[in-house]
Amino acid sequence: MAKDFSAEISPTSVTEDNFSALEDEKIVAVIGDAAMGGGQAYEGLNIAATLKGQYLIVLNDNEMSVFNNQGKLYDHFTYLRQTHGVGEKNIFKALGFDYKYVEEGNNLQVLIDELNRVKSCNK
Repeated sequence: MAKDFSAEISPTSVTEDNFSALEDEKIVAVIGDAAMGGGQAYEGLNIAATLKGQYLIVLNDNEMSVFNNQGKLYDHFTYLRQTHGVGEKNIFKALGFDYKYVEEGNNLQVLIDELNRVKSCNK
């Protein structure tokens, strides 16, 4: 059974002293595009990029937020959608992540199929 680290580990609680506790875990994080506008999201991505364990970050880019999405970050998400994630510029690849764009991310079967493909990756 998967362990829920959400109460134990947040971007502000992860330090070099407890990185090793995460190395043998398979970690899945889900974040929405609107939440990416906050500083804690960047802190989490910055830390995740240094972890040695196997982890998956799912960006739910539904182009929705409480307020209108605006700014360069949301322009970048639009660019990633328009290029299907293979454009020259990609903030996630710049941080060292592998990046997979899923066109039909709201189609449950397509999403399950993609998650099954990536779950055996060694990164």
